[in-house]
Amino acid sequence: MNPTIGRIVYYRPNILKPEIVHAALVAAVNDDGTVNLRVTDQNADEYPALRVPFVQDGDERPSRTYAHWMPYQIGQAKKTEEAERALAQAMGSKDTPSGGGGLRFDGEPQQAADSEGGDAS
Repeated sequence: MNPTIGRIVYYRPNILKPEIVHAALVAAVNDDGTVNLRVTDQNADEYPALRVPFVQDGDERPSRTYAHWMPYQIGQAKKTEEAERALAQAMGSKDTPSGGGGLRFDGEPQQAADSEGGDAS
């Protein structure tokens, strides 16, 4: 799952205190895979965090601040993947619906050009 603008994620602002987690809104996804965040702390104060590494489930945690998905989001993505796989099997296809159309995790419809190599316009 790739982060997209507008998603809510967890932000770990202090690696020396891993129990501290702040809510953050993804404001931008940078070319290098880092994200720019609008973070809200435990007092509801907001502050920016720029070029934050985004850690995926199973990745090694960096030795600095980082952002990651909430456990709920990871669980929902896995359930969606399993449902797509079951649907594809029921339809007699090896591909999941998101691999050739339908919705991606970011909620945007895939264009026909993604699966057919043609122009979607």
